[in-house]
Order: sequence, then C-alpha cells, then structure tokens
Amino acid sequence: MIPDHYVKYCEPVNDEIQNTLEKNWTFKEKNFEVTQEMIKKIKECNIDISPEDLEWVIDCWEKLAVND
Repeated sequence: MIPDHYVKYCEPVNDEIQNTLEKNWTFKEKNFEVTQEMIKKIKECNIDISPEDLEWVIDCWEKLAVND
C-alpha cells in the first residue's frame, strides 16, 4: 500500500459500464484479424501456418497475456 503522502494526484475514474467484445471475450469467438502485411511476413519467413490459424493463435495469446 502506498502511503497517502506519496500520492500527488488520483485520476478520476469513469464509472460507466462498458459492455464491449474486448471486455467480455471468450475463447469460443475469435477477436483478431491478421493484416495483409502480417500474411506477407509469415510467407517471407516460411512459417507454415494459414492466416486463419494464425488469427486463432494470436487471439488466444492476447487473451492469455491480458489475464496473466
């Protein structure tokens, strides 16, 4: 816990309820799309994965990284 005399400013928090896909995500739905640039890069690097599978991999990784 930070002592009160160390705190210079407390930013006000918006109390609105956000009901967006980013806040209420599930592993059952994909929430990521690869760009054409990323598709080009995986081809250049000879990575044997389809763009659709790459979307799932990145989507799951992002969801795990946020909660870890």
